[in-house]
Amino acid sequence: DSGDELFIVISGAMGFYLPLESGKRHHLDTAGSGSVVGEVAFLDRTTRAADGFAKMDCRLYGISRTRFDEAFADRADIRAEVYAALALIIAERLRQTGKQLQALEER
Repeated sequence: DSGDELFIVISGAMGFYLPLESGKRHHLDTAGSGSVVGEVAFLDRTTRAADGFAKMDCRLYGISRTRFDEAFADRADIRAEVYAALALIIAERLRQTGKQLQALEER
């Protein structure tokens, strides 16, 4: 999908997978209740980097980037706080990805 929406997992669990050229998928992460997903594509408005699938019944709250920008057009302070929180989420996921790559390299 085009990646215009950011989601919060309200309940349930989602698995995220990287499609490989061989047709297989590499499991990247599992997101449970309270997790934020879709942040990279929400920020840069590009195609999502991974495929997400419900591992069980899920309830999600989503907001499109367009709707977010409209709702907080006059609240730069709120936009800045949300972007800062998303940056921290991305930083943590980047650290986890580095650990996964290191573990694969050591095999």
